[in-house]
Amino acid sequence: MNAFNKGDYKKVILPMLVLRRIDVLLEPTKDAVIQMKEQLDNKSFQNAINERVFQQVYSKVSQGL
Repeated sequence: MNAFNKGDYKKVILPMLVLRRIDVLLEPTKDAVIQMKEQLDNKSFQNAINERVFQQVYSKVSQGL
């Protein structure tokens, strides 16, 4: 029993091959990405971006008139 018609294999195999190659390329940074995701989950998104980009945490402070 075939899951795909003979002519459809290239429609399935090519995307799977591309995904695997991307996975192999990103493998060295996988641990760092997972760690960054955990940090972002624990912080507010804007503070995490500010900390990463500006190397410090900013907070919005209202200046009363």
